[in-house]
Amino acid sequence: MAEAKQRLTNASAVILAKDVNQSIFKPGWLVKQGILLPEEVDSGGAVFVPGFTKIAAERFELLVLPDRVQIRFGALDDGEEGMLLRTLGSIARTLP
Repeated sequence: MAEAKQRLTNASAVILAKDVNQSIFKPGWLVKQGILLPEEVDSGGAVFVPGFTKIAAERFELLVLPDRVQIRFGALDDGEEGMLLRTLGSIARTLP
């Protein structure tokens, strides 16, 4: 019998912070730092306003607020942890 492929649904990860510098979360910076791919930033589902950044890419939604950075996946297939490490992991490594 074939083993069923694991799939996380509605998974979220959050970095809590005292004060997130939201002004740096711009498309060019996110791509330059390797946090997002150009097609994720240009997906048409991005909002960049003071106090609120939201990027709705095909596989996830990235939300940046004054006290947190959050990523939410509608579904995350087994083996796609790299997407989480690339996004939130890169933010955690890049920012103090």
